[in-house]
Amino acid sequence: MKDIVDFSACNVLLISDLHLCDKTGADNFGVNQEKKFITLLRNLYPDIIIFVGDTFELWQTDMETIFAAYQNLWQELERYEYKLIFIKGNHDWTIDETTFPYKVCTEFNFIHGGKIYHCEHGHKYDIFKHKWWILAAFFVNLYGYIERLIFRKKSKQELRLFKMQTKTPDNNRYEKAAQKMLRNKNYDVVVMGHTHQFVKRKYSTNQLYLNTGTWVDGKTDFFFLKRKKS
Repeated sequence: MKDIVDFSACNVLLISDLHLCDKTGADNFGVNQEKKFITLLRNLYPDIIIFVGDTFELWQTDMETIFAAYQNLWQELERYEYKLIFIKGNHDWTIDETTFPYKVCTEFNFIHGGKIYHCEHGHKYDIFKHKWWILAAFFVNLYGYIERLIFRKKSKQELRLFKMQTKTPDNNRYEKAAQKMLRNKNYDVVVMGHTHQFVKRKYSTNQLYLNTGTWVDGKTDFFFLKRKKS
């Protein structure tokens, strides 16, 4: 497989759907989750971190605001010099790759422990993959702005008129997509996010479908791949 990286000698953290925003009432991550995440980094000390999409909440704010709000988190990442890889999700699709300081991609493949991992966010398999979703994007962005404007005080609760971010999706849709890739591609493991549902599914072929879950609503889901011992 072309341009695939071997991370077998590395500890790899796979994580997604943090939805980092601005620490206002519309932010699903917030101070408590930031502390938990920093503690996780210090306990695991990964060599590589692959963010499997929706790391940021760019429907509601911009990257400059996010970096300013989560200075402690970014300082922690820079302190240990982790190699960071960001896969684009539907909530951070507008990342400006020309100014963003880390690697950004729509999918990423690597080898670990003799297995080929394929990572993508997975949003292209949901009902919003259809062309009409482009027409709705304006109203979704408008909703995000209104949510942040009204609920910018920390004491407020998140506006949930739209359930798209939190409603449990039809997980079979994503698992079927993963199974299709496992059949037709040279992958041993398919990793997705997007659904906010943590999943580890092993098949009779010894292949795996993993979903990295989320870090909103108090959840702390992730997968950690330990380096291969010599």
